[in-house]
This record gives sequence, C-alpha cells and structure tokens, in this order.
Amino acid sequence: MRVLFLTHCFIRKKGDLSGIFLFDLARELVARGTEVFVVTPHEKDLPYFEKINGISIYRFRYAPSKLEKLAYQGNMHELVRRNLFYQFLFIVFIISSLLKSIWVINRERINLIHAHWWIPSGLVGALVSKIKDVPLILTFHGTDFQLLKSHRQINWIANCITDRAQKITVVSSYIKRGLEKIIKLDKNKVQVIPMPASVKKTQCKKDKRGLIIATLCRLTEQKGINYLLEACSLLKEKKILCEIFILGDGPERENLEKLAKRLNLQAKFKGYIPHNEVSSYLGLCDIFVLPAMGEGFGISLVEAMICKKPVIGTNSGGIPDIIKDGETGLLVPEKNSRALAEAIDKLLRDKNLANRLSENGYKYVIENFTPSKIADKMLDIYSEVLG
Repeated sequence: MRVLFLTHCFIRKKGDLSGIFLFDLARELVARGTEVFVVTPHEKDLPYFEKINGISIYRFRYAPSKLEKLAYQGNMHELVRRNLFYQFLFIVFIISSLLKSIWVINRERINLIHAHWWIPSGLVGALVSKIKDVPLILTFHGTDFQLLKSHRQINWIANCITDRAQKITVVSSYIKRGLEKIIKLDKNKVQVIPMPASVKKTQCKKDKRGLIIATLCRLTEQKGINYLLEACSLLKEKKILCEIFILGDGPERENLEKLAKRLNLQAKFKGYIPHNEVSSYLGLCDIFVLPAMGEGFGISLVEAMICKKPVIGTNSGGIPDIIKDGETGLLVPEKNSRALAEAIDKLLRDKNLANRLSENGYKYVIENFTPSKIADKMLDIYSEVLG
C-alpha cells in the first residue's frame, strides 16, 4: 500500500511540534509495512525532499523563501482573510500543491490519497483524485471545522470535496455532529478516529517545587487561557498560591501576559516548546488545564494524561471524548473561571480523587489514543477503501 498524505502542516525536522500527530501516525503506518509519502509546503532552509523515519517528504515551493509564510504557523486562514496579497499567494499555493501532488503520484505510483484538513489539502486532494482516479480519504481536524461554522458561504466547496472522498474521518464526535448539521454528508462515510499522542511517560518526573498548574496550546481567544488566569486569581484570594506554566505561543500572548501581571500571578510564559521537551514540563505540573471553547479534539490533554497528570477541561467541543467527568478527569462549563477554580481546589483537597483520575486517564489514553491504536484503525479504513 502506497499512501500519499496531503497536508499544509508536517514536521520540519525531528523534535518539531508542527503536525507532530501526523508524523506519529505516518511513522506507525510505515512500521506496519505501509509506504507513506507526504506533500507539504516548503519553508526557508528546508530541503525539497528528505526521508525521516522511512517517510518520504516532498515539499513544494509557492513563493520566494522569505515570502513562504502561509503554512506551519496555524494562522493561514487569518492571513488569507485579511490580506489581498495572501489571497493571491493562496491561489499559487493551491496550484503548486496540485502540481507537486500529481508529480508524486506519477513518480511513486500512489494508490491512496489521505488529505488532512478540508482546506487547503482537501481541495487539492479532491482535484488530484478526480484527475488521477485515485481514491481519497479526508480528515477534519478541528480548525477547518471552525472555518466552516464561521463562513457558511463556502460550505458548497466543502460539499464538493466530501462528495469526492470515499471515506471521511473526524477527530471527535463533536466535529461529526457539527458537520452533519452544516454540510450534506453520507453518514456511512464518516468515522471518528482521533489523532495520536506520543509523549513518553518515562520522561515525566515531578520535582519538589510548589504547586504548578500547566496548559499547552496555541494562545488564541478560543483556548480560553484568560479564564485559567482568572481562576488562579480566585484561588489566590483563598491563599492557594501556584505557578502557572503556559506552554505555547500565539496572537493572544501579549494580552495574557498583561492580564497575568494585572492579577499579580506567577505565570511563566514558556513560548514554543520542542516536542522532545514537552514531557519534561508536563512532568513538573500537578494539574493540567485546557479551558478551550469549541475545541476540535484537545490532544494536549491526552499528552498530560500519558504523564499521569489529573486533567481539567471544558464540557465543550471534542474534550468530552477525552475526559469522562469524574472518571478520567474533571469537566467544567466553558467561560466559567469560578467553576474552574473550584475544580482545581477540589483536586488539591482530595488527593485520592486526583490519583484515581490520573490512573484512569492514563489507562484510557493507552487503550484509545496511542499511535499504534490509531494506526490500526486507519489501516482498516485504508483496506476498506482499496477493497
């Protein structure tokens, strides 16, 4: 089986976090005898072709190196929406991806296309699938679903793409339910298969520092980190002092830093963290929190659970697929700082509960979200499509 991944986000080198879950999936597929090829955008100083862990990675050019800024930052749709130049660049991006994909299919004799995110790669995948008569699998990850929700005028494009796909996978039941309301879908084509997490538990070690609460995400309004800071301020009023590790970067970082300063909190903004260092930070924390709103999945929760940390998330989006309230973690209403503070306080006061949630969470993740488990499910889909 020779599978082509189409994606605008894939690791640029070992240790990179960009698209790490796709790399973990591809690596497991290769270990099972599947040949995996990737078409992904070029960026300055990257080779046009390389092999990493047996995965053949082809990168396409769409502008001079200094202007190749559409991919890898998680803000492609924001750039394209705001700027006429980036709209033109996006068209060039699509054409370049299409031509490179056709070339790779011819060169490598690809017999299955797996496009990640319906736009831009799903669009390219549908066109290539039609031109080369190669079956297409499409995966919705979350940000692309949010784009559909907020821009209903482009739903007809998504309908054309999903019609072309033989199978559609989504990373959470929340996205599956949402898609069925927004676009016309053959329900028999859609299956929930999350993306894998691969943090190594053996690297997670807690030292003797004081109380540490951690979060890991791209710092956008949707992630709700302001509610975490407000919750910690409420805890401070109760004489519960903690350090807050905020792992990740994004457009809201400056606003969040100002809020933390105004609330006089011990908040450590760590910025971008290489993948091989994530478990070290998770190992330091006592509680992991993701207060996101409408989160497509919440893979950082899975990573924390692998490290046997008690987790708190919002009863929103795809998070309830990961956190079973009172069993594998605690769920709180979104946009509710007080409820979040009470959940943190509950875990601090009840160590038996915190330990039980940590153990149950770890077992649940190992049974459902490891790269080997996800690769097995994806291979079943591939085999079904290829007959």
